[in-house]
Amino acid sequence: DRKMGVGTVPLSSFVVLLFFVSIAWSLEANQLALLINDADPYSTEIGEYYRVARSVPQENVIHLNFNQPANDRTISTEDFNLLKQKVDAILNATNIQAIAISWVYPSMVNYGAGQSITSAFAYGVQPETASSCSTLSYSNPYYNINSSLPWTDKKIRIAMMLGGFNTTDAKAMIDRGVQSDGTYPVGASYVLKTSDSLRSVRASYLLPNIPNPPYINTTLVNADSIINTTNCVYYCAGTAWVDNLQTNRFPPGAIGDHLTSYGGVIPTGNGQMCLLYWIQHGMTGTFGAVTEPCNYGAKFPDPQILTQWYATGDTLVEAYWKSVLWPHQGLFVGEPLARPYAPSRMEISTSSLISSSSAVAIAMVVLLVAM
Repeated sequence: DRKMGVGTVPLSSFVVLLFFVSIAWSLEANQLALLINDADPYSTEIGEYYRVARSVPQENVIHLNFNQPANDRTISTEDFNLLKQKVDAILNATNIQAIAISWVYPSMVNYGAGQSITSAFAYGVQPETASSCSTLSYSNPYYNINSSLPWTDKKIRIAMMLGGFNTTDAKAMIDRGVQSDGTYPVGASYVLKTSDSLRSVRASYLLPNIPNPPYINTTLVNADSIINTTNCVYYCAGTAWVDNLQTNRFPPGAIGDHLTSYGGVIPTGNGQMCLLYWIQHGMTGTFGAVTEPCNYGAKFPDPQILTQWYATGDTLVEAYWKSVLWPHQGLFVGEPLARPYAPSRMEISTSSLISSSSAVAIAMVVLLVAM
């Protein structure tokens, strides 16, 4: 954790979108593969619960069988590659675009400095970092693009873990995701500028004069936490431990994460807050680093990109993956198909990508047509 702050990502590495009218599609259950480890009671219970909740086709369910030591978050590269080869052999002749992982252990591939299991399933084990605190040469090809077909368009199957401290937490998260569809919560994206300047670096990336996306007001808060809110759609925190979570009532589909060294270390967080506390306290999605990332903003979700895509109709897994430029160390957890802003008809596309180091104006037009 002492390495936090070795470097930050310059603002020029971030881009924003120019939105205008088109047709918005998003991932559906028939485009999602569901991985179940038959040797893991948590995985079999949560996998089946999710399959029923989201009507995932039986042919999309991939049954694996491997023994993972209790509470061991790592898997060797060799053992992981055997799993991925089996998954790829099944999926490569299909139209599957994304993957839901129904276990909590393992969550990290023990290769080099370490890679999250969601990024490893998405694009394979990559020898990118000799040091976890370095920058990465591999950039997410799905970053901030107008596509709901990550595999077809970019040869990446975005992945998300159906994680919780226990099956009760995970089932409640799944229920919130299903309940969120088409609810259009009007609320706020709270971006916190905290007393910890290194961990709240994302607050400095907020671009002025950019219109808020539909339904979500981006709000910069000078505090270490928010208290007693009911309208938080995205919580962008900046402390090692996020206090007062229990005082808030988050709407179904809400997302929260904190930029810190070990949020993705399950279950302990190496003394920091484990990302699964977000799920336990009512979030539908979260994100955290499995190894020391330093405070490179590009290794964490960009709050404006995330909320722009989410509020204009993307599923949770699409919007989250589009918001992280360097997802190598990042573990995505949540209900992948949650879609609070699922429209009856919405038209959005990307005209161009503009460097956010410049003065930027975004025009956004959303057309909603009642069925």
